[in-house]
Amino acid sequence: MTIKLLCARGNQPAGAIVTLDAATEAGLVTAKMATTDLTGGVPYIPPAAALAPRFAPRRKVVGCTAFSPPKEASVSTNTTWHLTMAAARAFSGIEVFYAAAQGVDVTYDHTAVAASASLTVPMTPTEPWYVGPSVTLPTTGTTDLPAYGSTGILPCRSVKRIDGRYPLAMIRTHAVGKTPSYASIPNFSTAYDAANPDWPMQVYQTGGGDYCSVNQNLFNVNAPRLNFLIPAMVKFVYDQSGITVLAMGDSLMGGDSVIDGSSGRLSYAFKAIRQLQDEGMAIDLVNCAISGNTFARFGPRGKAFIDMVKPDVVLIPAFTPNVAGGGSYDNQAEIDAQWAACMDLVAYAQAAGCLVILVTPMPDNSTNVAKDNFRLQNRDRAFASGLWVFDVEPLVSNRASPARWLPGMNDNGNGIHYGAQGGSVMGAGLAALLKQILY
Repeated sequence: MTIKLLCARGNQPAGAIVTLDAATEAGLVTAKMATTDLTGGVPYIPPAAALAPRFAPRRKVVGCTAFSPPKEASVSTNTTWHLTMAAARAFSGIEVFYAAAQGVDVTYDHTAVAASASLTVPMTPTEPWYVGPSVTLPTTGTTDLPAYGSTGILPCRSVKRIDGRYPLAMIRTHAVGKTPSYASIPNFSTAYDAANPDWPMQVYQTGGGDYCSVNQNLFNVNAPRLNFLIPAMVKFVYDQSGITVLAMGDSLMGGDSVIDGSSGRLSYAFKAIRQLQDEGMAIDLVNCAISGNTFARFGPRGKAFIDMVKPDVVLIPAFTPNVAGGGSYDNQAEIDAQWAACMDLVAYAQAAGCLVILVTPMPDNSTNVAKDNFRLQNRDRAFASGLWVFDVEPLVSNRASPARWLPGMNDNGNGIHYGAQGGSVMGAGLAALLKQILY
């Protein structure tokens, strides 16, 4: 039975439509505190902030946000970069991670962090800067597996934003010599804000001096927005415990970095976590996926991120359309090898205490029946594995043989990648699954 409350009951206001156990409902009706007449009532939805995860977080109050991996050394010397970004909740410390991928040692000479109550001046915090130590990275980094190093935890106390939105952190980096440039994200500086009005991520740079540890107020306020992000990852020490999700894979997981101007595409994993954050859940995402990667390339990086981030949940693709040497997944040996690599990642994540979610293969509009059946083999294996599975097939596929993307779900003119609508549908689906598992 379902009842309408005639007076407030705990957090439930008068007029709320609730479903309780039969004895409680009968008692409330008898006491004239409720009625079975639901007319004019409003279904009660508990506040998301009151939800506590059923899955005990391993990292407690530490959460991460990962950005794009580095590419090649090509930026100017004696440059300062500024990043303004949102944090998922109130924080007391920030650890800044840098990356090097060129096989040469790289030094980030100064790092400064600050909190701000306002985005009115995107490059000027309302709180004092805290300057951290230099970070020198070794020569071992590669494009697929960059070398990472951090400042250690820098004390930085968040402040409530004037507009009531997510707390703001500002991070500056100064390098005397050349540092790696980071992967360019098409139209990031012009298109990101419209897609994420409550989750700012703005990058600027100015050359010719140190505007990080000195001359901080002289940073060029007319500096242009950039299409890449420095640093590589930011780890917040939060005031509230939460869950960190690690996503690994290729462009189908990464969303081709963050945004693509032709479709407004964002990673569906990013959209899922943002939805849960907006619903009040303490959760964060690290996305270490890189476009074009095979299992042989993203597998070692995924293991390194499990060690470095120590996530609670790991998203692992059961399949990638990327094959070593530019080949095709049109033979049994390739599909079997991909599944073996997937299970190797699963075993590594489980040994680290992570909850694993497998992601089923997405459709490809260029396949024939035989090739599509190879793709679906690893979907069947995922369901038979006994693991949690995020199945994208019913969300974006027409389920034909061979399968094709549902109209509007794939990127404009692209039969392999999802577009804005497809990313939103899969993001909502992943968010629902995470809530089912975790809350």
